[in-house]
Amino acid sequence: MRQSTPAWSSDHGHPSIVAPATAPAQASPDGRSQRWHARLVLALLLCCLATQVGCGRREEPLRVAVLLWPPYETAILARELGLLDPARVELVDYRSPAVAIRDYRNGVVDVAAVTLNYVLRVAEAEPGQRIVLSIDESIGGDVVMARPEISDIRSLRGRRVGVEASALGAYVLARALEESEMTASDIEVVPVDLSEHEALYRDGQIDAVTTYEPIATRLRGMGAHAIFDSGDLRGEVYDVLVTTADVLERREDDLRHLVTGWLLAVEHFEQDPMGAAAVMSRREPMGPAEFLEILAASAELHDLEDNRRLLTGEASEMRVALRRVYEASRRFGLLAEELELEGMVTDLLLSPEDVR
Repeated sequence: MRQSTPAWSSDHGHPSIVAPATAPAQASPDGRSQRWHARLVLALLLCCLATQVGCGRREEPLRVAVLLWPPYETAILARELGLLDPARVELVDYRSPAVAIRDYRNGVVDVAAVTLNYVLRVAEAEPGQRIVLSIDESIGGDVVMARPEISDIRSLRGRRVGVEASALGAYVLARALEESEMTASDIEVVPVDLSEHEALYRDGQIDAVTTYEPIATRLRGMGAHAIFDSGDLRGEVYDVLVTTADVLERREDDLRHLVTGWLLAVEHFEQDPMGAAAVMSRREPMGPAEFLEILAASAELHDLEDNRRLLTGEASEMRVALRRVYEASRRFGLLAEELELEGMVTDLLLSPEDVR
């Protein structure tokens, strides 16, 4: 007997499949098992659908932008010590501040380790920035490096000075010129990317450059010397962890985990500097001893007590520093818009019970 086949019919002009007429299905001994199996498959399908629309879905790890700067290696130390759960925090390696800030603004990363200048620059376009941790204060690591014959900032008059198209490089140079009663019109500003500092200096295309460690040390190896550094700007050049108010609200627990792990890594460094430096120097082109030497000359790491002092209270040191940097940046024309600084600094993640 020839088997019946499906036939095409039309309902309001739309084709549909009409099943062939068949005899009533006969009950089988394992009918209950088949019905149970069908229900199980349906339940699994519904579960998968629910997962796709968000039910039970696990959030992606917090993505943290980490540039090459000795104090930022504390994050690497925290990860290697197992203080940062990779399911909750992912460190993203960056070599260009401009790229890191671009990705932070575009939401590619959730948190960034940057200076106050970058925080203010981002806040111009994206209000609601929150400083949740003070990493360090630069005490010499951000510098204006110049050729041997250039003795001081005043000797830069008419010279070609490389400046990265970034908030910090421009700020350090502007403050250096201001301290010497000069302006940007007294020099020839050459925009350069961080990756070009050494090559342009070596090839004689610039006479000086604003840069930071570890590049400053490599420039010293080419004969350059520092004529101005962040040690002359105490209370202004802080590195911080910044995130948005939205991320802080949605991911407070994960941010607390990040801050706690970071501060515990600082504590580990204080107890075993050489052992910690063996880990922290891996991304840098140097050994542990040289790393410690450069770090000591560049910055002061901030621990829990430092953070409580810097971030807590309406008149905290970080709030004062943020206001100082903001006013100077406005004076130099580095910020075009007026900003609301209230609420930008928070000690929310520094509860005593969270970090021991």
